[in-house]
Amino acid sequence: MAKFYACLKTNFTSVNEIYLYKAGHIGASIKDVDGKKGIVTGYFASFNNVDADGDIIRKGAFTKSIQEWGPQSTTPRIKHLMNHNSSQPLGKITMLWEDTKGLPYESQVGTHTLGADFVKMVESGLITEHSIGFRTMKRNQLQDYEEYTKEP
Repeated sequence: MAKFYACLKTNFTSVNEIYLYKAGHIGASIKDVDGKKGIVTGYFASFNNVDADGDIIRKGAFTKSIQEWGPQSTTPRIKHLMNHNSSQPLGKITMLWEDTKGLPYESQVGTHTLGADFVKMVESGLITEHSIGFRTMKRNQLQDYEEYTKEP
C-alpha cells in the first residue's frame, strides 16, 4: 500500500544465513486504528524477515527515500495507497521513520468513501497488514525463492 523506491540490502554469505531470518511473524502490520480521528498506525515493513515474495529488507533500506520523499521532506511523494493503485489514495502519511524493528508509520486516512471503508475494514479485522512497492538498488540473491520454499 505504501509506495517506495528504496534500497533493498541483502548481504548474506550463505543460503543457510537466509534461513536464520525466516520468521513466522507478519512483516508489515497494522498496529492501531482510531476510527473517529481516522488515524492508522503500524509498520509498512519489518527488517530481517523473509516476506511473502522472498525479500529480506535490512535496516537503512528506506533512509534515503524518507529523507528525499518522506512526509517531512520538501517533496513528500511517499503515498498511502490501496493495492498500490495511485488512483486509490487512502490518506496522508504524517509520520514515517526507521526504528530497530522496521518502518513504522502514522497515516491520516481521508474522509472519502475509500478512506472510510478502509478504516472500517481495519477495525473489523478484514485488513491486518500492508505491502510496499519498492525498487531494488542492490541485491544479493543466493537462491531462487521458489527453490527456497521447496527446500528451506
